[in-house]
Amino acid sequence: MPHTILNNTYRLEQELSRSASFILWRATNVNTGHGVAVKTVLPETAERHPDFSQIFVQAAQDCARIAHPGINAIIEAGQDQGLAFAAANLVNGASLSERLRKHGALTMEETAVIAADLASALRHIHSKGYLHRNLKPENVLLWKGTLTPILTDFGILKPEFLYPEEADPDQAAAPELLSGQPYAIKSDIFALGAIAFMMLTGSHPYRAEPGQDRFASQPQRLRSFLADAPEDAEKALMRALARDPAYRFESVADFARAFCGAILPHLAGKFDPEPEAPRAARAPTPAQTGPLVPAAHRQSPPQTFDTGGLCFTHPDRRASGFCVRCGKPLCPECEILENGRPLCAACRPAGAARLRPAQAMGAAEDAMHKAGKSVLKYLHNKELRRIAATLIDIPAVMLAALPPMFL
Repeated sequence: MPHTILNNTYRLEQELSRSASFILWRATNVNTGHGVAVKTVLPETAERHPDFSQIFVQAAQDCARIAHPGINAIIEAGQDQGLAFAAANLVNGASLSERLRKHGALTMEETAVIAADLASALRHIHSKGYLHRNLKPENVLLWKGTLTPILTDFGILKPEFLYPEEADPDQAAAPELLSGQPYAIKSDIFALGAIAFMMLTGSHPYRAEPGQDRFASQPQRLRSFLADAPEDAEKALMRALARDPAYRFESVADFARAFCGAILPHLAGKFDPEPEAPRAARAPTPAQTGPLVPAAHRQSPPQTFDTGGLCFTHPDRRASGFCVRCGKPLCPECEILENGRPLCAACRPAGAARLRPAQAMGAAEDAMHKAGKSVLKYLHNKELRRIAATLIDIPAVMLAALPPMFL
């Protein structure tokens, strides 16, 4: 099977891992030379369950519609040469499991930042009507040299399509799954809580001797490992790790707001409830009526995009600025200049010049801009740095959030 080329595109090169039904391969896109990860269904599984391959491909194609900077989304799925496959980008980094094994537990601040990024990705998955179903440290990849997490390896098959040999509860699996209950949002919440506990302590939250029921006792207390851990963070973890799903948080955002916010208060704001839709406005009175602005000249305020400091278009690259019209984070290759203002390709007017990477100011530079202004900005590794910028380079919604002392 190595060196097989699937769909005239993906050359299988090295087996990375194997489960009861799948093999995960390191592969190369022969058309571009880029590395990719390809998951294939084992031939013996396809023989035992004739409908398995088609169900897998359809589920993978559905999941390919989920796009988020914190998710290594599927880029193609299909069948070729008798093999069902799904391809995704190959992340340049190591798994969270490997990071913990080599370097031990993380600090509370590092854990909060990673947990917040994972929660953001999970919230997006849930908002699209999907569950991850396979959340564990092995399936969280950290970009090389950073603590920026990427979720991988969706458990894309719905529970009714999982065969007994594929149902393999892992160390972050919720207790209800062991008794045959269906997977739900609260199962993902339990898994995220278990990962957060393991990041902080290096230990599973439920202690058990070999052969004993892991969930026969209560979860271990965080403050028995870390005496200085915030009490509210411990309470949030204990709630997420409750054996009974009814006692867990209702949403991953609720957990992240409570847990991450207890350690780094500014992270709680990432998970504020969505604002209610505006109510229908009453007809204005003559005193309220002002000059009408033609629709062609109206401009919506820039949006904010939660990309964890990465480029909106190229999630493997660090963002160095923002489109002044829509607010998308941009890497130097994506920036297009109009009168010195950075724009994205979608907002580019006729005649605007693209800013080449060689012209772009490095995000780590600490020099003052010739205009004499600088701002503080979170980089992809969550380090707060002072970088040169002009006020016009920053969307209004972001300027409003900066205290005056930074301008």
